[in-house]
Amino acid sequence: MGSHSFDDLLRHYGHKVEVVVYGKDGNIGGAENVAIECEHCNEVLLDFDRREPTAEEVEKVGKMVDEIDELCDLLPKKKKTDNTS
Repeated sequence: MGSHSFDDLLRHYGHKVEVVVYGKDGNIGGAENVAIECEHCNEVLLDFDRREPTAEEVEKVGKMVDEIDELCDLLPKKKKTDNTS
């Protein structure tokens, strides 16, 4: 990444910057990396690679969903009202 500080980024004030996607298809669906680039300087200001969640993260989210489901089961059920007059 090219910009690590206030001064690094300030050098690009007034320049044309663009969000660019790199990957298999050159579109968002195939993106492996996304970057903010200064077109004036041909410099990458900031970029991130796509990352897949770890097995631990997937398991943690699964447990959270199970806990939420259990809590929802404890809530009183909303009664349907008959609005026909």
